Amino acid sequence: MIASSIVKLNKETFIMLCKNSKGSKFVESIIYNENLHHKYKLSLYNMLKESLSELALDRLGYFIVVRLYKGMDIPQKEVIASSLLEVSEALSQVHHGRHVIQTCRLDLFRFNKDAWLVAELKESKKKKMLEDLFEEEIDLNNPIDEPKLDRKRKRMTKIEKKQKKQNKSAPKLK
Repeated sequence: MIASSIVKLNKETFIMLCKNSKGSKFVESIIYNENLHHKYKLSLYNMLKESLSELALDRLGYFIVVRLYKGMDIPQKEVIASSLLEVSEALSQVHHGRHVIQTCRLDLFRFNKDAWLVAELKESKKKKMLEDLFEEEIDLNNPIDEPKLDRKRKRMTKIEKKQKKQNKSAPKLK
């Protein structure tokens, strides 16, 4: 598995990969993968934990920080937010840094950790509810659950109706 081989990389190589244009997208896709076992995400988190501020300031590495933050549980999110809080002034000076500040709610974390915690708990509950909602299987025998016509088919049926209507109203030639 790719994730297991990435976890075996040394930290310096992994950080360089995260700062590379193609490497950052590759690592981001691995972190974003929902089928990836949580232990691999935790391993990636542990590898990056000390370099989060460095990655957040990088124009390509910040993607990984944001994905990692979104994929972690609240205790890890708290560690990420506290490490990013140290460089929040520098983050506010760059465009991608503002995105990190907004995504991780650093301003809320700085001034009111309880409100930050409540917001994160709310977010995790919403995420859990959506996961539960989309895990339900669709019963194809139930007419309510039938998939709707796609746009192209709908458009074709409208066109066919117009053509039939035009054919009926057209005068007949003898």
